[in-house]
Amino acid sequence: MQSQLLLPNLDYRYQVLDMYTVDCSLLLAQDTPEALVLAILCDFKQRPVQEVVNYIVVRLRELTGDDEKAFRNYYEMLETLADNRNLQANLDEAKHMLTQVDITRFSTYRWGFEKGIEQAREELQPLLDAEKQRLLQGVKQLISMNTMSHQAIADLFQLSLAEVEQIAGSTAPTQH
Repeated sequence: MQSQLLLPNLDYRYQVLDMYTVDCSLLLAQDTPEALVLAILCDFKQRPVQEVVNYIVVRLRELTGDDEKAFRNYYEMLETLADNRNLQANLDEAKHMLTQVDITRFSTYRWGFEKGIEQAREELQPLLDAEKQRLLQGVKQLISMNTMSHQAIADLFQLSLAEVEQIAGSTAPTQH
């Protein structure tokens, strides 16, 4: 590659830097998405190629967080530059590895899960209360009809005998 631009009335010189001669750890240490993308072009020294590529992809994901558009943009840049070093297969493996991350270990996942459970409880509680009232009414009705034993009623409604007897005790007619 040329290191100067010579035109009429313009003489511009510059130093060409072969990115492959730069130690990738310098760019990795910058810990910015832009530096990470450029690090794919650098010398990995004695580090295993897949390990470096995995680190770059995982760190890009972490730095971009929930911003899918930003991650996609940086990843596209990474793909273009990786192609210059024939690292597409390594990049594909890193992306596959990224999708295999167990997100259930992350606290943000647990927070969302707990919030979902809490919300479901709030939404379902009125339905559960209504079902409980219907069940209670059915048990009371059968007890008042006096056609089934308490054990048969317990079996029918999948309750314990003690529960049926407690309901029977609360519905017993008061004597004057």
